[in-house]
Amino acid sequence: MIIVLLFHLYITAICILTGCLFYNLFFNKEHVKNKPIYFLAFTGLIVITAIGQLMALVVPVNLFSFLPVIIFIILFSIIKRNELVPIYKSIFALQANVSPAQWILLAATWIMILVINAGPTMMDDTDSYHIQMILWIQEYGTVPGIANLHERFGFNSSWFSSIAVFCPPGSRQNFFSILNGAISFWLSAFFILNFKTPISLIGTAKNSFLNSEVYLFLAALLCWPMIRGNASTANYDFIATSLIVVLFLNTIRNRKELTAQPTFEWVLWPAYLLTVRIINYPLLLLSIFSFYQIIKSHQWRLFRISFLASAVLIIPFLARNVLLSGYPFYPSMQMAFINVDWKADRVLTEKILEFIKYFNRINVSHSSIENTKQLEFPYWPVEWFKHLFYFDKPIVIAGLSGFIFLFSYLRKLLRQYSAITIFFAIVLLLQLISWFFIAPDPRFAYGNLLCGSYLIILLIERKLNLLTGFLLKKQSLLILSVAILLFATVKPIRNEKYRNFIFPFTIPQPPAELIKIEDLTLRIPKKILNNWNPRCYATQLPCLYVLNPKLRLRGNSIKQGFRLEK
Repeated sequence: MIIVLLFHLYITAICILTGCLFYNLFFNKEHVKNKPIYFLAFTGLIVITAIGQLMALVVPVNLFSFLPVIIFIILFSIIKRNELVPIYKSIFALQANVSPAQWILLAATWIMILVINAGPTMMDDTDSYHIQMILWIQEYGTVPGIANLHERFGFNSSWFSSIAVFCPPGSRQNFFSILNGAISFWLSAFFILNFKTPISLIGTAKNSFLNSEVYLFLAALLCWPMIRGNASTANYDFIATSLIVVLFLNTIRNRKELTAQPTFEWVLWPAYLLTVRIINYPLLLLSIFSFYQIIKSHQWRLFRISFLASAVLIIPFLARNVLLSGYPFYPSMQMAFINVDWKADRVLTEKILEFIKYFNRINVSHSSIENTKQLEFPYWPVEWFKHLFYFDKPIVIAGLSGFIFLFSYLRKLLRQYSAITIFFAIVLLLQLISWFFIAPDPRFAYGNLLCGSYLIILLIERKLNLLTGFLLKKQSLLILSVAILLFATVKPIRNEKYRNFIFPFTIPQPPAELIKIEDLTLRIPKKILNNWNPRCYATQLPCLYVLNPKLRLRGNSIKQGFRLEK
């Protein structure tokens, strides 16, 4: 836990420092001074990710190889200290109104996250391919055709580059989920530090509106895969949840500014989220709208900054997609005209697309893929909802209901909120529709569902004044803190895997069958720990699950990649 805590502090400090430096270089001082600390942290992480993605195209990327970049950021910040110190002071000044009860709640939540974060991974995908993808980046950078080892190894995400940047290479301890734990802490801090005191709740609905984060915090806390579950994985869904919620709530807080304009983050963050997971593509509508507004107002410098920042994120991502699988939007086979000798097998790619689509419609533990394929619309949505996890059903109901109410009360909302708030909500709804028919796993859309839940709160905020005031009383926050600490204490008492007070949990090492192809040794892991399937975990590269007899090296070394013999 102590090492994990140090990494959280390191990641948070470096990201905030990078964000401050980025905004200071490209925007005026007043613009930077008014940026919330969470904007600085998330944008700083995006900048670091962009650099990591570029590096990964040509060299291995890990904690040590990235150190020159970190040292440069620190040295450049020292050179620019006279300009940055006022920004730091304004950041700390904003926290002056935070009550002791809020700080205690934040500390309790952080302790809980640290306990989970230092423990074992709790996700099939993380054990099966997330860790492996991070290892490939750390040891080789980008290797052509590794989708030929296993279809899921072609699931490129800039999130793996982000983790690789902060993860020491060669370790068999669970450093792979530490960045996820830090993001769980960031979103918790965003909610908790925006709570107001109960006194400010008395009176207008506007004050109650400013405190509705308490409901989203409770939802994210109680729904296991969010704040808690995310801290035990290396999955790339919760970063999308965090950015969507933070950007939407920041936009909606300007409800009285009916002429409000989209911010730079409307361009940068959606572009980044596309590189995290392609399913986030509808959010690019925010970027397109922002570019339209920028061009309309003749802000050519902002246009250049926005365009270049987006290009630096998206182009390396697409390049890595092509290198890993041969397809720019893998596993989608759109724009498949790029002919390379390492292109992933089309039949296997179609199978993984089919699996993604039907597995998420009805979990295979309840219905086989073949049976699910027989159900047509609108019958499969009924089965989909019926077999959702118990912790997902409330957030799905509340989230979808919020968007239904949005259109029911659209005329009323247009009078009360800025047009860009309504536009943002419509974009989130379009993304939900896309998500529902492509891969309706709730964890892919938690951000949208939380925002939809928030829309309901907007409609009944006056009726919630009393409840909100009760939840935000000092006594209530302290009781919640005690409950969270009790959870964090009981977990390691009941399960020795969470008793990691200094170093994080050691990643399991499954026995593996060794197979030789030419001069290359491949490893096929065996099942361990009563898992339903074999998982590579952090097994030495290359690790795969089924050997394709057509698999060949493209050259004399792993770095040159893999291909399938025609």
